[in-house]
Amino acid sequence: MATEKWGPKFPKFNSPQMKAELNEFSAKITPVCGIPEVGFNEEGIAKDVQDFCNEQRRYDKFEKLLKDAASTSSESGESLSTLSVDSETHSVDSGSESEAMIKDSGTPKEDKCSSDY
Repeated sequence: MATEKWGPKFPKFNSPQMKAELNEFSAKITPVCGIPEVGFNEEGIAKDVQDFCNEQRRYDKFEKLLKDAASTSSESGESLSTLSVDSETHSVDSGSESEAMIKDSGTPKEDKCSSDY
């Protein structure tokens, strides 16, 4: 539902207007997605949606980094097998050893509840 609402441009929810929009969205889907018995209410849904959007933005940024690294390496004649990506900092190191590989594919783990938003 969140993907349908905000599409490929996931907001940060750091402005009052976006926070209000997030709260309105979570209030709207709480009757369908909420689990009051475990405390997954409006507030929990809003937090989950915000976390989901943060992860999607992080994934998109990482994918862009890989794409830029690939185009840079192809321009300089290197292959992707000589690039190393630090999975924590997402920094790219162009190593000279051929066995250096990309450490992390960057594929986000899909959260079952978040994917329903």
